[in-house]
Amino acid sequence: MNIIKSYPIPVTILDGLDRAEEAIQFVVINYTQKKVEPDLVLRILHKRFRDRCEKLEFFLKRQTWRLYAVDICDQLNDDPKSPWFDKIIAPGESRKGKIIIEQNFINSLELVYPRLSPDIDIVKNYLPLYWRAIANVWPECTGDKASNYSMLRTNGIAAFHGMFPFIYFKSVSLGTASIKDFMKYLTPLRKNYGPDFWKRGGRAKMYSSKGAQRMLTDEMIANTLPGGKSFKLDKLHKNLEGTKEARTWAVAEKLIPLRSYSLFTPENVNKVAAGDATGIYILYSFSHQKYYTGRTEKANLKSRLQSHLQKKNENNMHIFNHHPCKDAKQAHDMECALYHLLPKHVLLNKEHPSALDDRKCPFCSA
Repeated sequence: MNIIKSYPIPVTILDGLDRAEEAIQFVVINYTQKKVEPDLVLRILHKRFRDRCEKLEFFLKRQTWRLYAVDICDQLNDDPKSPWFDKIIAPGESRKGKIIIEQNFINSLELVYPRLSPDIDIVKNYLPLYWRAIANVWPECTGDKASNYSMLRTNGIAAFHGMFPFIYFKSVSLGTASIKDFMKYLTPLRKNYGPDFWKRGGRAKMYSSKGAQRMLTDEMIANTLPGGKSFKLDKLHKNLEGTKEARTWAVAEKLIPLRSYSLFTPENVNKVAAGDATGIYILYSFSHQKYYTGRTEKANLKSRLQSHLQKKNENNMHIFNHHPCKDAKQAHDMECALYHLLPKHVLLNKEHPSALDDRKCPFCSA
């Protein structure tokens, strides 16, 4: 007993702070020294001090969306109509009868929140409907026997959350974002991604890494398109391997997957840097099921996108991606790479990108 009384205990005393500032200091100390469990930190902030969370942006590494993700976990976990009803394990809860820990579910929402920023209410209003649509298409994998399948586990939720922005964008572009619309675009997936695919130990287990999960998302998106399969991109000529052109080709290739696109709206175009960006852009039409590529040779990428936006209804362009370039030469080469990567039957551009002064295409010398 005397040994316990003489045991030194370090104490930190902070005076004059209100309750919210105390909580902020608690998270700062634990994030910069010995960390507490992240899911417990989020629970503390969400429950009592969420209105002060912007002060913690530095320590949360610009991921304050995680605090809103706690709302979604509660919303899905508490709704008897949700396939997630009582299946998410909150910090300190027993795992019995549940499937996935809250932190893993929140991590998968990194594929959703940043893509739909700043309108985070989209997640709140439509992600629950999306999961109900999934449950209607795959009742075997999401019902009472969900633990026998991997759909509600890490690789499954990564694939479906990665696909959610695309399904939502397609729904609002061609109609309304409802359970019926979501089911219409998800149902074709059941042919190639039925219950057997999602069984524990089945083919889905091969998609355990983040790269493989992105690949699965891309494959699933392709299966929602006419024909139900992905198209093959052109391959880089062997003579160009290891060259500067090969690096240009690789960057252009990353712009094509539809999971990385944003809704083509004034709000999203306004996020593009104005006055200092030369670059390339790629538009996609759900109506035509085709891409359109373009470039800017001057620092007017934002204004060029705005000019396309004015003709959005005429050309039926719904989502877009873009990439800033250091100069007009790089923009020219990247647009040429996009033109050659995409098969002609999915490309609205009828002609090869125009030459830049006397600079020819590095991939075909046109």
